[in-house]
Formats: sequence, C-alpha cells, structure tokens
Amino acid sequence: MRQCTTTRPKTQAEADLYALAKGLMHVDCPQRSAEWLASFYKWRTDYETFPRERSDDGRHYKHERLRKARKSLVALCNAGTLFTYLDEELLRDGAAPSMSNRIENLNGRIRRMLVNHRGMSIDHRIKAVFRFCYMASKCPKSSADMLKTFPDDDEVREWRMRAAKAKGDDTGEPAR
Repeated sequence: MRQCTTTRPKTQAEADLYALAKGLMHVDCPQRSAEWLASFYKWRTDYETFPRERSDDGRHYKHERLRKARKSLVALCNAGTLFTYLDEELLRDGAAPSMSNRIENLNGRIRRMLVNHRGMSIDHRIKAVFRFCYMASKCPKSSADMLKTFPDDDEVREWRMRAAKAKGDDTGEPAR
C-alpha cells in the first residue's frame, strides 16, 4: 500500500487511504475489522469520482497508483481474505499471525538463490527450489537419503510438461 500511496501523499484521498491502510495493523478482532471495512466503504463513497479523473489528453487516469491501491483492497475485501487471520477456525490451534513475514522471508531467499544461480536450466531450477524448501523444513533428511528419495531430472521434466499441457502449452517452455 505504501508503494501506491507513498508515505507523503499529495492528495487528501491518498492521505486518507494511507491512514486507512496503516489502521489495518491495529485490527485484531472481528469488531475492529467491521469498523475498518465501514471506514473503507466510506472512503470509497467519499472519493468515488476522484480516481476516475483523466489526464489532459483524456487517455490516461491521473491517479493510477491510487486506483491500484483501491483495486487491491477492494479485491481482498470482495474475496473475504483481508481478515483471514481473524477466522475462528484458524484460531482454534492458537493465534494466527496477522502478517506473512515468515513466508515472504522464505520467498525472498528462494528468489536470491535463483538469481545467484541464473545459468541453471529450468528443470535444475525447479529441483533447486524443491531442495531449498525441503532444507528449510523442520527435520530435513541427510544428503544421502535426499539423493535416494528426491525426484531426478526426468521426473521433474515430466511434471513440468504435464503442467504445461494442462495449460494448453505443448512446448513446456517457461513463460517469459
């Protein structure tokens, strides 16, 4: 949200949306989530026409980043996933984190690993991610056991081709 509205918004609509987004960090119960949703709905009605303003040439929107921020929040609200961490089914086993920092940390480490090993073929990249995720698990096996049980190049290629064919791609090449 900060990328779309910046920490120093230029318009009142951006400032209000940024304040709403910061308020998400304090939503810790269903009542506060309902209050936040009501505030967001009020923001949407207050600034209904503002994001639709066009530039002087009439071809582009003036407030693209604001539109992007609004669209992402509306999509999360409509999907019902914005406050998933407050779901009582999830809370039965204990408190759920309100942020996905651990997952994002793992994803970032995987991306860095792939950047550092750019020359690998797609099949080797898949195997590297597979091994990386396994090694990040709680109880990874020894290297000898991994060599016996992990998929080989032919299995990975078969998985990749099967996934590509399911999407209608007969080549199996990665999308660029």
